[in-house]
Amino acid sequence: MFAWDYNTFVMISMTLILAIVLGAWMFYTLSRSTRLRDIVFDELIQCPFCANVFRQVRRAKIMKCPCCASFIGEDLSPQGKGKYDA
Repeated sequence: MFAWDYNTFVMISMTLILAIVLGAWMFYTLSRSTRLRDIVFDELIQCPFCANVFRQVRRAKIMKCPCCASFIGEDLSPQGKGKYDA
């Protein structure tokens, strides 16, 4: 029969805790990466004033940056479709 002393109990319990934490981290990482793949990158807008990247929720001609609260028109969109292109 195996003798359970204090060091063995601590080693086994720490190994189990580490395995549980590692498994939870892997599950979270894998589920998050599938959610990030679902984002359509055409909906991402970069503010030309503060360089904040945010997701466009509604289709509008004038958007408002959630970081600096400046108004962004379609002609300033970062996709390069506007009248300010060189």
